[in-house]
Amino acid sequence: ALTRVPDPKMQIWHYRLLTGWSRRPKVLDDLVGDAEALKFIVDHLLETHLCRYSVVIGHNISMLRSQALLTCPGHISTICEAYRQLGPGTSLHRGDEKQRRLVRRLLLASVRNC
Repeated sequence: ALTRVPDPKMQIWHYRLLTGWSRRPKVLDDLVGDAEALKFIVDHLLETHLCRYSVVIGHNISMLRSQALLTCPGHISTICEAYRQLGPGTSLHRGDEKQRRLVRRLLLASVRNC
């Protein structure tokens, strides 16, 4: 449903809300059960404006429902690619170095959890 929100600011607002709720097992079950939603989350790891939220949701999925990331082709490789893209010398949306390192650590932890 988030893909149908036309305004980027509203999309970020909804995505932030989903990020907060992604700590709940029922919400994770809903996300993992919807292949389109899971693909949306993983694909947005490579975009700068939704990356940090996708990383948190992806990390929560890897902690409790890692099988979904393993069984879908390309999801682990996308997580690894996002990790590579956030190497030293790169920046996120607002150029915050601490946030870049935190996001990178969460990506690595997501791969380790799987």
